[in-house]
Amino acid sequence: MEVNGGIEKKLPDGTWETPPDIDSLKQCIEIVDVRIPVLSLKNKEDTYRKMGRIEQADQIKDWMEQSG
Repeated sequence: MEVNGGIEKKLPDGTWETPPDIDSLKQCIEIVDVRIPVLSLKNKEDTYRKMGRIEQADQIKDWMEQSG
């Protein structure tokens, strides 16, 4: 699990991306009757690609493809 605060991303050129509307990205999962807001793994993959972290993005993509 990763806990995120602000989700601004520093891009490879050193600039900061305008933060997205978090409400449009979050989903909720329920564990033992507790609703927890989360961001999708697809979102995380896309974020890593924007940041130039291609290896991490590819690992997430591979895991999602294997998990179906």
